[in-house]
Amino acid sequence: SFTSQPSYPLTAGGEVTFSLEATDQYGNLDSDYSSTVSITTTDNSDVDTTQDFTSGTLDFTTSSIQTATTGQSVQVEQNDDSSISGESDSFEVTEADADEVLVQTEPDSTQTAGSDLTGTPTAKVQDQYGNPVENVDVSVSETGGYTFDAGTTSISTGADGEAVFSDLEINGANTGYDLQFGITGSSTNVVSNPTTGSVNTQSFEVNPAAPDDLEFTSTPTSDSITAGNTADYQVTVNDQYG
Repeated sequence: SFTSQPSYPLTAGGEVTFSLEATDQYGNLDSDYSSTVSITTTDNSDVDTTQDFTSGTLDFTTSSIQTATTGQSVQVEQNDDSSISGESDSFEVTEADADEVLVQTEPDSTQTAGSDLTGTPTAKVQDQYGNPVENVDVSVSETGGYTFDAGTTSISTGADGEAVFSDLEINGANTGYDLQFGITGSSTNVVSNPTTGSVNTQSFEVNPAAPDDLEFTSTPTSDSITAGNTADYQVTVNDQYG
C-alpha cells in the first residue's frame, strides 16, 4: 500500500517521492517482504521501471512523470505474482513553464496587400516535455523590420498552447517577408532562458491589391510639343496603397 504520496497536482518533470509498504490483508507490515516490483503510470508513458522492496518498505523517487494530464496514477505489481499489487491515489499533472515556441500554422506563400494574412499564422508554446502551456504572451514581428499596417502583435496562448494571429496586415507589395514568433524569460509561465525563444515562419510575398488609380510616372521632357510629333507618356496602375 502507498503510505506517503506527494501533494497534488504535480508539475511535469518535478521530482516526487512515493513511499510503500508490503502488508497482509489486515494491514500489517510484512518486514520479510523483499520482492522486485514493476512500477508504471496509468498510461505507461512516463514511468516504467523495477524496484526492490527492503524489509517490506520501498521509497520510490522519480522525475519521469512528464505528461500533463488528469486521472493519472502510479501502479505497483510484483514481477512474479500480478495478484500482489497496489495503486496510488489518482492525481493531476500540470505543465511545466514554457521552454519553446514553434510555428503551428505557416502563413500562405502568397498574400494580398491590405488583407489579413491568410493561413492564419499561429504559434504554439510548449514546456520541455511537449506539453502545451497556457497564458504565455507570444509576440510577432516581421524579420525585415516592416511594421504591420494593422493587427494585434502580442497574444496570450490558450489552453492548447496556441496563439493565433488572425488580423495582421501588410500593405507593401514585395517578396521575402517572414514572421517571427517570440517568447521571453521575463514573461509569466516561461523559463528564464527558453531553449527556443523565437522561431521564423516560411517566407511569403505580398501582391498588390485591386487596381485603384492611374499615375503618370513619365512625361515628355519638353514643355512644348510640335504638332504631328510623338510624345512619350508612361502611366502606372496602382492599388490603393500605391
